[in-house]
Amino acid sequence: VGGSSMIPYVKERMKKIFSLPNQRIFFHEPMRAVAYGAALHAAQLSGDAETYKIPPEYRGVTGHHIGIKTKNSLNGKVKIDCLIKKNMPLPIKAQRTYYTSSASQRKIKLQVVQYLSESEEDVLIGELVIGPIENPQVNYPIEVTVENLLDGTVQIEAFDPNTGVELNKTFGEDT
Repeated sequence: VGGSSMIPYVKERMKKIFSLPNQRIFFHEPMRAVAYGAALHAAQLSGDAETYKIPPEYRGVTGHHIGIKTKNSLNGKVKIDCLIKKNMPLPIKAQRTYYTSSASQRKIKLQVVQYLSESEEDVLIGELVIGPIENPQVNYPIEVTVENLLDGTVQIEAFDPNTGVELNKTFGEDT
């Protein structure tokens, strides 16, 4: 898109690529392509995609990997457990069970982070603290669901299967 697609050589190459049957460009305005994409995305976010007959294949994708910071109880190293990978279609949901690491652990702090690649620094989206845990023990389970929604927000839900208590929080809202 943009001005470079107006260069004669690029136009010729595009004609060759799209000259096969069923591969035609019917509407070519490269200087407006980004604006059209933004308008399509705005219609989806507003809930008007069906009104404007926007096909489902134009839906958004995740822009970052999303994960939970975890600590290895044996060596103390912190790592990120990736639950949602970058470029996955929205909305997307992932589930994982996390466990306490000691019998005296009364809280679990879930740090939700996003990152572009493993070599880049992660960015904290938010935290959800579970506890106090009434009957702490080693390997006390907490079921965690992370969802990246169409509007770009990230929702986290933590469920304690032993007590039935459920916590949830949404990050990225303008509240």
